[in-house]
Amino acid sequence: MFKATGIHPFHVFMTVRIIFSALIAPALIYLSSVVVVMIGWYDRYRWLDNPYHVAGGASIAFLFWILIQTKPAWKKILETERLLSFGLLVGFTAVVAIFWEVYEMLYDIIYRTQVQGGVRDNVTDLVLGLFGSAVAAWYLLRKSNRCG
Repeated sequence: MFKATGIHPFHVFMTVRIIFSALIAPALIYLSSVVVVMIGWYDRYRWLDNPYHVAGGASIAFLFWILIQTKPAWKKILETERLLSFGLLVGFTAVVAIFWEVYEMLYDIIYRTQVQGGVRDNVTDLVLGLFGSAVAAWYLLRKSNRCG
């Protein structure tokens, strides 16, 4: 099967391994937030929401960066365009952050909780997630010598 497609099993294994590794940080952030909600710290320490959104935004930007590294065509385009690279990393995180806020809203509706604190909370969460992704994007681009 692999000979006909020109895909070597080792490359498939490494790609799956890289993607799995990239998913660890977002998964740990999510699981720890579930624990924080379950033990009641989220209600007691409302400020805990903020670092979770910053860390979540950064971890999603790192995830997208790693996914880009597995696609040579994307990697080549992004290596030559600094602003495009930054915009795609932050933009991808923005899409994920919007879906996350919808998830929080549905969670509140289904389980009759108060995870969301209204429009102000939603916008703050989105801004903090984008801030985390912008810092991560800046770091990644600077580390790869693509950003001045």
